[in-house]
Amino acid sequence: MSLHFRLITLILALFSLLVGGLWLQDRLENDKLVALQKQVQSAMVELASSQVELISQPVRVMNEDYSPWDEMVAFVRNPNPEWWRSNIETGFSTHEVDLIVVLAPNGTLVHSGGVLPDNQAATAHLLETFKGHLPTGMDYMHFYDEFDGGLLEVRLAPIRPSDRTIEVSAPMGWFSNTRIWREVHLKKLGKLMNAEVSLVSTPKKPTDLETVVADLPFRNIRGETLRWLQVEKRDPNLVLARRDARQDMILLAVFSLSVIAVLFFAIRTWVLKPLGLLEASLRLHDASPLAPLIQSPGEFGNLGRMIDAHFRQEDTLRQIYQAFNAIDEAVFIIDASNRRIQHVNHGATRLLGAAPGTLQESGLEKHLAPPPAGITDGTWLRRADGKLVEVEIREQTITGKSAQQLTVVVARDISERRETVQKQLRAQRLESLGTLAGGVAHDINNMLTPIVLMLDDLQQNRQLPDRTVLSTVQSSVRRAANILRQLLTFGRGYEGERTPIDLKQLIEDSNRIVASTFPKSIRVVLDLPAALPSLIGDPTQLHQVFLNLLVNSRDAMPNGGTITIKASTLRLAPADVTVWPGATPGNHVRIDVMDTGTGIPAEVLDKIFDPFFTTKAVDKGTGLGLSSSLGIVRGHGGMIKASSAPGEGACFSLILPYTDQTPVPDAPAESRPTEKKINGRNILVVEDEPTIRNLLQRSLERLSFKVLVAKNGDEGLELFVRHRLETGLVITDLNMPGMHGLTLLREIRQRSPEVPILVMGGRIDDETSTALQQAGVSGTINKPFDYAEIVQAVNRLLG
Repeated sequence: MSLHFRLITLILALFSLLVGGLWLQDRLENDKLVALQKQVQSAMVELASSQVELISQPVRVMNEDYSPWDEMVAFVRNPNPEWWRSNIETGFSTHEVDLIVVLAPNGTLVHSGGVLPDNQAATAHLLETFKGHLPTGMDYMHFYDEFDGGLLEVRLAPIRPSDRTIEVSAPMGWFSNTRIWREVHLKKLGKLMNAEVSLVSTPKKPTDLETVVADLPFRNIRGETLRWLQVEKRDPNLVLARRDARQDMILLAVFSLSVIAVLFFAIRTWVLKPLGLLEASLRLHDASPLAPLIQSPGEFGNLGRMIDAHFRQEDTLRQIYQAFNAIDEAVFIIDASNRRIQHVNHGATRLLGAAPGTLQESGLEKHLAPPPAGITDGTWLRRADGKLVEVEIREQTITGKSAQQLTVVVARDISERRETVQKQLRAQRLESLGTLAGGVAHDINNMLTPIVLMLDDLQQNRQLPDRTVLSTVQSSVRRAANILRQLLTFGRGYEGERTPIDLKQLIEDSNRIVASTFPKSIRVVLDLPAALPSLIGDPTQLHQVFLNLLVNSRDAMPNGGTITIKASTLRLAPADVTVWPGATPGNHVRIDVMDTGTGIPAEVLDKIFDPFFTTKAVDKGTGLGLSSSLGIVRGHGGMIKASSAPGEGACFSLILPYTDQTPVPDAPAESRPTEKKINGRNILVVEDEPTIRNLLQRSLERLSFKVLVAKNGDEGLELFVRHRLETGLVITDLNMPGMHGLTLLREIRQRSPEVPILVMGGRIDDETSTALQQAGVSGTINKPFDYAEIVQAVNRLLG
């Protein structure tokens, strides 16, 4: 290929790049215009929404001004036509209302009237629309509806006495204003927005980049889009931006073509002739044609001599460098004498999130980090952004020509492997919770039944129930709270921390969870010795294994049956490892989970531990239960296997190595506290639920405390500031409207570091508990709690 041809090719390539660049620039400008068009469209939607609200303001004002009347409440109870004509019909023309409907609290019609020619049909249509959709509280409703006469705009407000305008309670009735959207409204809106406005069934897209079409949905009472308010406008800013973009493109094209022309003549004059002497050498990739050039002086002579010296080395070094950087793993070349990093590849900079050139001369140990909290194994590196990465590391020492010893360290990122396993276990644990949900609901409904019956009896007879009934209700509440607490603990259990575990207690806890959820036709029998040795493991993961096995047994017994859990100790000799592949010799505990179900076919038995293999329907299981159980048991140094025959039930046997360490026992339950009459101290109670607030006040007043109550954090802080010197204890909830409980704690601590603070919560997790400790909380108590528990907490904090 001649140099002239190359020059022409170069110019064509530059021209192609120019055309491509112009096309790309046009696309970028087009994208900018599209983005600008979307911004204008968004602004038009907001403007249209505000203008629609402005046009509808008279209707809304009539809702707000008429609904909180005491006379309106009286009218609902005793409709008076004269009062209606004097007070309501006067507002039709003033507020642009076409139809007014007053409803009783249950949604039945009290009175209606308006200026529509078919008021009765419109009223009947609205009553049918309201069925099943009236709010249960003091909420307003605003929606649109189709009617023979056109598009109806409906605003519904609760009727309440004037002294209950901010109280959240059941409404005394409903006040509905309705008007028909007419052409005059659209013209008015179009004049306000200087655009074309119309109501359409289907929104359309803009025809060009200079026109903006904004669509505002008009929704019915069910939230479905009924019509679209379409605003179409040709925006002058977009027209100007489009014209400027075209002018810029023309100028850029002229300038680029001029540069290409100048470049063509410069290269042809100053470069083409000297390069002709080098063409043969570069074409053959051989230095021999450079001999005449090497003997000549000047820049090209020097270039020939440089090419002769480095020609061969260049290609080799380039290949080595590309191969080095193409390795996905992080590669560090380290001086073995001082452990300083000499060279790294791109994989190392990606792994550590460091900029190229910043890792040289630093020590690799500087990037090593201890494992995250709750994890005791693995090698971890800390990235530049502080994130920890788990890696596998391999090292090899080499010696260079200068006798310098270098260590090649290869690190592979395996973080995703651990995260994938943890996500799989969490997903499968949630699947187990889902299978137990129906039983939990059934059992809690059984616990709620005596409570509801006692409350109904108390309402009818208005007599206090005897102690037997009260004990039954109290027992039901505690059983429900214990079940929910066990499920929450299992559902949010932390994975990874290994501690000594009481295996017998763990099996009994798993049995208690399923006992309240399995059908009554399934019986679980525990065949456990008086004492079992302890295990070193993760309680949450082992809970997951037993729940998986118990749920599988339940599903295999649709008509009921018996599940037996049997445990014993086992000494595994080296010869026994073939029976338990993967296990190590030593002391183990063997647990057998046996059922009397349908059994497992022989052709399926070898596949049940494969990931995602399941014989259940698509919506009944993911196939991860036994797979994740096998992974958990192997991770604890044990093994699991199954045996079965169709129609004869199944048996899942697992072994786990045990330890001599003793689990830390749970703290013993404290005895029921005695009531201490303590006078002279105030207790501040901050609780947004009125029932809890009132009952807690009565309980504390039984102890002769003076109790100050507040229904939110702002009111609680105001009371504390006013009575700070005589307040001896603060009891507060966390989740309240307005000021959050944590904010209230910090405000109180700034003003009084020594006052005790007791926090009530329905679910105080680890993250919340840490935040409470940092805020200086003195103690916590979980809802629900009884009188004895709150007395115990108060006595403990007040000494």
